[in-house]
Amino acid sequence: MMNKSKRSGFILLNMLIYIAVIAVVLAISAVLIKESTSKYNHFKDELELREIAYSIEDTIRVDLNNLVGVIYHSRVGDKDDYIQIRELVYDVYSKDNKETVVRRKISFEYGILYISQVGKYQIGNYVEKIYYKKNVAKSNKYMEFFIVLKKNKTRVEHRFIIF
Repeated sequence: MMNKSKRSGFILLNMLIYIAVIAVVLAISAVLIKESTSKYNHFKDELELREIAYSIEDTIRVDLNNLVGVIYHSRVGDKDDYIQIRELVYDVYSKDNKETVVRRKISFEYGILYISQVGKYQIGNYVEKIYYKKNVAKSNKYMEFFIVLKKNKTRVEHRFIIF
């Protein structure tokens, strides 16, 4: 009789140890899954922001291809040699008629970047700040843009030059 009681106590103790080991393994797995999901979301957001930055660059580059001159920029602040802007008004030659000058505008409103002439269309979202710098050297003229994009906790900075 005594032998049977010791054996059932031993089995109960084994079961408690197994349950404790499983609980520890599950807790470690939950932490690893949470961490890997967080890293995945960060990299996914960073990739999306970089794609948006390159799309903004391409759109601005094409639009400023026939630039006549910058008319106005709304100055919000400064960073290094850059001017933080809310809008940039400029003249370009018309795509249809190279002798006609058209006034256009790049504007930044509530995290969205627009290009407008008669109507406006969105060229990028998640924009936190946009900076502009006009350089006029002896041999060449160029404009430099510096865009900061932010989604959730991920932040991407993108610079590009237009000649």
